[in-house]
Amino acid sequence: QWTDYQRQEAIKEAARLEADRLAKLAELNALAGAEQSVQALQHPWASIPGIEDFLNACQGAIDSQALSLGGWPFESALCNTAIIEPVYKRSGTTFNDLIAAGEGRFPAPPVLMEGGERARFGDEIRLGVGGDDELSDFAVVQANFTSHMQKLELKAELVEVPAALPVPANLPGQEHLPPPPLPDWKTYSFSLTSPYTPKFIFAGLNLPGVRLVEITVVREGHQLSWSIKGEIYAR
Repeated sequence: QWTDYQRQEAIKEAARLEADRLAKLAELNALAGAEQSVQALQHPWASIPGIEDFLNACQGAIDSQALSLGGWPFESALCNTAIIEPVYKRSGTTFNDLIAAGEGRFPAPPVLMEGGERARFGDEIRLGVGGDDELSDFAVVQANFTSHMQKLELKAELVEVPAALPVPANLPGQEHLPPPPLPDWKTYSFSLTSPYTPKFIFAGLNLPGVRLVEITVVREGHQLSWSIKGEIYAR
């Protein structure tokens, strides 16, 4: 009876996992706007926005921020695949003035920072996904990516990210499973800072497996300094 019970529980758990997998695949298909393979669920780049979509959303959101709200000038902003967070610096007016000026522009009041001299707003960003690119060899991607940056006299050092192996899920009644094999791709992170806008930097760069994950901009007088973080997935 105990063996039968364990077998039934294993069947239920397997069915639950399969339903969860199919639901995630359906969501990925909807976000990508195209049919994705089952293997895409194991590929992290498949669920990250493509470069063009990311830049249109993030740089567009940053560009739409007011240069001043309630007498507080714009100082910086951070944007990633989920949020946009502009920061304003106090310049003579009060926090209540900033709150009043932000009503209707943001879903929630600003959060005070640094004893009241700065305040941060926040809003969600909704993006699609880049889909399951067919990856290229790292040597090819590295050469093309580096050459593109060198044309702009920019340097973005690529740093390999150690693979994080998932712990195998043991179903009831099963013996402990061995760890899964290493993935057949590698992940590299990169970052760079430039006075050029991200759209200018990445114009014409169409490499499989290249994703942007964060943009930060800082206002320094009349100049803007852009910092960009991204990831490269390659064979």
